[in-house]
Amino acid sequence: MPRNVPKTGVVLCLSLVSASAQAEIGSPTKPGGVYVSVEGGYHNADAPTVSTTQGETTVINGTPGAVSGAASANATTAAAANVAVAPGRVVLGAMAVGNPRVEATAASGTESATVRVGPLFDASRFLAVDDGGYVGGTVGYSFTAPLLGVVSRIEAYASRTGSDADQSPNGALGLRSVDNVAAIAIAAAPVEDLQVDVTQDLTLTEFGLRLKSDQKIGGATVTLGAEPFYIRYDQSTRTSGVADLLDASGSRSSDVESDIFGVQVAVEGAAPLGGPFSILGRASAGLYNIDTDAEFSSSFVVPSLFGTGIYDAHVADSDTRTGYRLGAEAGVRYALSGTAWLSVTGAVDYLSETPTAVLPTAAADAPASIAFDDLLDWRAGARLTFATP
Repeated sequence: MPRNVPKTGVVLCLSLVSASAQAEIGSPTKPGGVYVSVEGGYHNADAPTVSTTQGETTVINGTPGAVSGAASANATTAAAANVAVAPGRVVLGAMAVGNPRVEATAASGTESATVRVGPLFDASRFLAVDDGGYVGGTVGYSFTAPLLGVVSRIEAYASRTGSDADQSPNGALGLRSVDNVAAIAIAAAPVEDLQVDVTQDLTLTEFGLRLKSDQKIGGATVTLGAEPFYIRYDQSTRTSGVADLLDASGSRSSDVESDIFGVQVAVEGAAPLGGPFSILGRASAGLYNIDTDAEFSSSFVVPSLFGTGIYDAHVADSDTRTGYRLGAEAGVRYALSGTAWLSVTGAVDYLSETPTAVLPTAAADAPASIAFDDLLDWRAGARLTFATP
């Protein structure tokens, strides 16, 4: 399975992808009462990576103030290359369309930048979104008599999680167009003459219900649950670089959006440890359908003696498939009073199918597209649950 999919951020939810896995276990209210849970903590996800740029900057032993550079562009259709020089500064750009191979190298004093994009030069940078925080909440109601003779409680939740990562590999930008027809290389020395920004964001927004049936077994409470859910999944990647001295620029972006509908079953338990403390446990499993659409775009500009070289490209992709979801949670709960609890928990969630953008990094690659991989999310946090007046 490809690992080309989503690092950090602050979130509003119960988990990275599986908010419902951190549900309250038990109820602090009497039948006919309403209770509320709020929680927060840290999460870390084993998520795929997305290609961002090609090329790198290096430090060399040069003469302060001296500048040098070279740029080349080879292609079957069109090519453009140019250089801009100022005291102690040099920027070079190259762009090619049709079986592209481009290269740019710039050096100034003790800095140099080299970018190569082509059949023999495909060393790519990748960026991953994998950790951050989470917060969230749930509202529950305890029935005076079991609904349909089975359901003791119902909970509704809305959650949101978000993580992001960024890089600024200034001085060198190498990109393939999303249709893999063109390529651009820009190099600058000093590296500040080419500002490169790379960002990646992953957000998941979830809504759902939990229908729960509580059973008392000795001093312990065991709960069975059925939990329909909806998740809105959004992944975006942005790469852009602008060299004002040369009026050259390159950008590439991807937007992957999914609607996930599913249902899972859960079993939960709470048992007294002594005094105000209890031990908690939960396990869940379910199935879901995921409908994904993606859009990819790129834009390259390099001026040359024969006119400005411009290449814009757009690609779209879509996919529908099914997946399964697993979750587990364990922790300790402290009874602040008869109607309020404070819990410290650790949890894990697993989704077998989550989408990602796959962008061209080699000459033989297909145009930009969607790929799927699994996602494993670990969380540790605290939860406060209390009955309303």
